[in-house]
Amino acid sequence: MNINFTQTDLRNLNLKLIINADDLGICKERDEGIFELYEKGFISSASILVNGINFKSSIQKARDLKLNLGIHLNLTEGEPIYKKNIENNTLVNYDKKEKKYLMLGKFGLRDKIKANSIKESDVKNEIIEQILQFFNYYKSYPSHIDGHQHIHVIPFIAKPLSDIIANIFGIYKIR
Repeated sequence: MNINFTQTDLRNLNLKLIINADDLGICKERDEGIFELYEKGFISSASILVNGINFKSSIQKARDLKLNLGIHLNLTEGEPIYKKNIENNTLVNYDKKEKKYLMLGKFGLRDKIKANSIKESDVKNEIIEQILQFFNYYKSYPSHIDGHQHIHVIPFIAKPLSDIIANIFGIYKIR
Protein backbone atom coordinates (compact mmCIF):
# COMPACT_ATOMS: atom_id res chain seq x y z
CA MET A 1 0.00 0.00 0.00
CA ASN A 2 1.29 3.44 -0.95
CA ILE A 3 0.31 6.36 1.31
CA ASN A 4 0.77 9.90 0.04
CA PHE A 5 0.48 13.02 2.19
CA THR A 6 0.33 16.60 1.06
CA GLN A 7 2.14 19.35 2.98
CA THR A 8 -1.24 20.46 4.34
CA ASP A 9 -1.94 16.92 5.57
CA LEU A 10 1.40 16.83 7.34
CA ARG A 11 0.86 20.26 8.95
CA ASN A 12 -2.55 19.14 10.18
CA LEU A 13 -0.96 16.13 11.88
CA ASN A 14 0.92 18.64 14.06
CA LEU A 15 4.07 16.55 13.99
CA LYS A 16 7.27 18.06 15.28
CA LEU A 17 10.77 16.99 14.43
CA ILE A 18 13.12 17.50 17.36
CA ILE A 19 16.75 18.01 16.47
CA ASN A 20 18.89 17.93 19.59
CA ALA A 21 22.58 18.88 19.76
CA ASP A 22 24.47 17.12 22.50
CA ASP A 23 27.85 17.83 24.13
CA LEU A 24 27.00 21.45 24.97
CA GLY A 25 29.51 22.58 27.58
CA ILE A 26 32.37 20.40 26.34
CA CYS A 27 34.33 23.31 24.83
CA LYS A 28 33.88 26.88 23.65
CA GLU A 29 34.08 26.06 19.92
CA ARG A 30 31.42 23.35 20.04
CA ASP A 31 29.19 25.56 22.16
CA GLU A 32 29.45 28.43 19.67
CA GLY A 33 28.44 26.07 16.87
CA ILE A 34 25.44 24.79 18.81
CA PHE A 35 24.27 28.31 19.66
CA GLU A 36 24.66 29.40 16.04
CA LEU A 37 22.60 26.43 14.84
CA TYR A 38 19.89 27.24 17.38
CA GLU A 39 19.76 30.93 16.46
CA LYS A 40 19.43 29.99 12.77
CA GLY A 41 16.61 27.56 13.53
CA PHE A 42 18.45 24.37 12.58
CA ILE A 43 18.14 22.69 15.99
CA SER A 44 15.33 22.73 18.51
CA SER A 45 17.15 21.73 21.70
CA ALA A 46 20.49 20.82 23.19
CA SER A 47 21.78 18.68 26.02
CA ILE A 48 24.60 19.84 28.26
CA LEU A 49 27.46 18.07 29.99
CA VAL A 50 27.09 19.29 33.55
CA ASN A 51 30.73 18.43 34.24
CA GLY A 52 31.95 20.00 30.98
CA ILE A 53 34.74 22.56 31.19
CA ASN A 54 32.50 25.21 29.61
CA PHE A 55 29.35 24.33 31.58
CA LYS A 56 28.82 27.59 33.47
CA SER A 57 29.10 29.95 30.52
CA SER A 58 27.17 27.71 28.15
CA ILE A 59 24.25 27.11 30.52
CA GLN A 60 23.98 30.87 31.09
CA LYS A 61 23.86 31.56 27.35
CA ALA A 62 21.31 28.76 26.89
CA ARG A 63 19.12 30.44 29.54
CA ASP A 64 19.49 33.81 27.84
CA LEU A 65 18.49 32.32 24.47
CA LYS A 66 15.61 30.34 26.04
CA LEU A 67 17.09 27.21 24.50
CA ASN A 68 15.19 24.03 25.39
CA LEU A 69 17.88 22.27 27.40
CA GLY A 70 18.41 18.78 28.73
CA ILE A 71 21.25 16.95 30.44
CA HIS A 72 23.79 14.92 28.51
CA LEU A 73 24.39 12.56 31.43
CA ASN A 74 28.10 11.85 31.74
CA LEU A 75 29.43 8.92 33.74
CA THR A 76 32.51 8.30 31.59
CA GLU A 77 34.67 11.41 31.15
CA GLY A 78 36.07 14.20 33.26
CA GLU A 79 35.55 14.90 36.93
CA PRO A 80 32.46 13.69 38.76
CA ILE A 81 30.04 16.22 40.21
CA TYR A 82 29.39 14.10 43.31
CA LYS A 83 32.58 14.41 45.37
CA LYS A 84 31.61 13.07 48.80
CA ASN A 85 33.74 10.08 49.78
CA ILE A 86 35.39 10.30 46.35
CA GLU A 87 38.24 7.97 47.24
CA ASN A 88 35.69 5.12 47.52
CA ASN A 89 33.62 6.09 44.46
CA THR A 90 33.61 3.18 41.99
CA LEU A 91 32.97 5.51 39.02
CA VAL A 92 36.43 7.12 39.28
CA ASN A 93 40.15 6.45 39.49
CA TYR A 94 42.81 8.79 40.79
CA ASP A 95 44.82 10.16 37.88
CA LYS A 96 48.37 10.80 39.12
CA LYS A 97 49.24 12.94 36.09
CA GLU A 98 46.18 15.21 36.49
CA LYS A 99 46.32 14.92 40.29
CA LYS A 100 42.57 14.44 40.59
CA TYR A 101 39.84 11.83 40.42
CA LEU A 102 38.52 11.25 36.91
CA MET A 103 35.82 9.01 35.51
CA LEU A 104 36.82 5.67 34.03
CA GLY A 105 36.24 6.32 30.35
CA LYS A 106 33.75 4.69 28.01
CA PHE A 107 35.31 1.23 28.06
CA GLY A 108 36.52 1.42 31.65
CA LEU A 109 32.97 2.00 32.88
CA ARG A 110 31.57 -0.81 30.75
CA ASP A 111 34.32 -3.20 31.88
CA LYS A 112 33.69 -2.45 35.55
CA ILE A 113 29.94 -2.89 35.07
CA LYS A 114 30.56 -6.31 33.48
CA ALA A 115 32.83 -7.21 36.41
CA ASN A 116 30.11 -6.12 38.89
CA SER A 117 32.50 -3.57 40.41
CA ILE A 118 30.35 -0.45 40.15
CA LYS A 119 28.12 0.38 43.10
CA GLU A 120 24.59 1.37 42.13
CA SER A 121 24.69 4.00 44.88
CA ASP A 122 27.60 5.73 43.10
CA VAL A 123 25.59 5.81 39.87
CA LYS A 124 22.53 7.18 41.67
CA ASN A 125 24.53 9.83 43.54
CA GLU A 126 26.18 11.10 40.36
CA ILE A 127 22.88 11.21 38.44
CA ILE A 128 21.14 13.13 41.23
CA GLU A 129 24.07 15.53 41.66
CA GLN A 130 24.20 16.29 37.91
CA ILE A 131 20.49 17.09 37.87
CA LEU A 132 20.77 19.30 40.96
CA GLN A 133 23.79 21.10 39.48
CA PHE A 134 21.77 21.75 36.31
CA PHE A 135 18.87 23.09 38.37
CA ASN A 136 21.14 25.39 40.41
CA TYR A 137 22.36 27.13 37.24
CA TYR A 138 19.38 26.86 34.88
CA LYS A 139 16.71 27.52 37.53
CA SER A 140 14.51 24.70 36.23
CA TYR A 141 14.87 20.98 35.66
CA PRO A 142 16.10 19.68 32.31
CA SER A 143 13.47 19.07 29.64
CA HIS A 144 15.05 15.70 28.85
CA ILE A 145 17.97 13.41 29.58
CA ASP A 146 20.26 11.59 27.21
CA GLY A 147 23.53 9.83 27.82
CA HIS A 148 27.06 10.77 26.84
CA GLN A 149 28.46 7.84 24.86
CA HIS A 150 25.00 6.20 25.14
CA ILE A 151 25.53 5.14 28.75
CA HIS A 152 21.82 5.65 29.46
CA VAL A 153 20.96 2.46 27.53
CA ILE A 154 23.18 0.18 29.63
CA PRO A 155 20.65 -1.76 31.77
CA PHE A 156 22.69 -1.29 34.97
CA ILE A 157 22.39 2.48 34.48
CA ALA A 158 19.00 2.68 32.74
CA LYS A 159 17.02 1.27 35.68
CA PRO A 160 18.19 3.67 38.40
CA LEU A 161 18.24 6.55 35.90
CA SER A 162 14.60 6.04 34.90
CA ASP A 163 13.52 5.70 38.54
CA ILE A 164 15.37 8.86 39.58
CA ILE A 165 14.26 11.11 36.75
CA ALA A 166 10.61 10.05 36.89
CA ASN A 167 10.04 9.54 40.61
CA ILE A 168 12.27 12.24 42.12
CA PHE A 169 12.44 14.96 39.46
CA GLY A 170 9.36 14.43 37.26
CA ILE A 171 11.38 14.21 34.06
CA TYR A 172 9.68 11.89 31.57
CA LYS A 173 11.69 12.35 28.40
CA ILE A 174 14.79 10.29 27.73
CA ARG A 175 16.47 9.74 24.41
